Amino acid sequence: MTKCAILECKNESHNKNVSNSGISYHRFPKDPEIKGKWIELTGRQNWFPTKTSTICSDHFIQEDIMRINGKKFLVNTAVPQLKVFNFLSDASPNNSKNDVKLEPAPGSSSERQRTHTTETEETESGAGTPEETKLRETLRGKDHIIMKQRLLIKKLKARNRRLNHKIEDILKLLETKFGIDHKTLYNLKNTNIKVGDNNITKTE
Repeated sequence: MTKCAILECKNESHNKNVSNSGISYHRFPKDPEIKGKWIELTGRQNWFPTKTSTICSDHFIQEDIMRINGKKFLVNTAVPQLKVFNFLSDASPNNSKNDVKLEPAPGSSSERQRTHTTETEETESGAGTPEETKLRETLRGKDHIIMKQRLLIKKLKARNRRLNHKIEDILKLLETKFGIDHKTLYNLKNTNIKVGDNNITKTE
């Protein structure tokens, strides 16, 4: 019998499963960082999962769950986000939301790993037909591409924030040290400067 490890969740595979309730059970991932988040979100103190410990699909958002040939799989970065807030060790009593979103650290090995156990104690990546294995490999590749794109976007956003902060600092310096008026500062802030090889072009 498979049981959900989330504290106070009563779901067990013998009475709630894919066949009768659409609920699947997923083993803890191997990646230490993602696994640590899963453990924390169970709400259990001084507890560590066994090889057969699982968390049911009731605690994952739909975007993290995929179906392949009738079986449910989790994306490699999935962490429980539903019906877990009240059990978090660092939960704030003033927060009224019922879930919490966590992001894996960039570059973790979770980018290369998929957690995909299903409703019972099904074996991991070695199980299934050749077609299922091929699909899993394809999904891993797509997940890796998506993760790289997300990391690139995150880096570009961070770079953009840093540049905006530098611009604000320069404008404050111009205002305080040289007494430049607000209208001029506004025009400077909203002017794009394109620097070529031999000339500077101003566009507004």
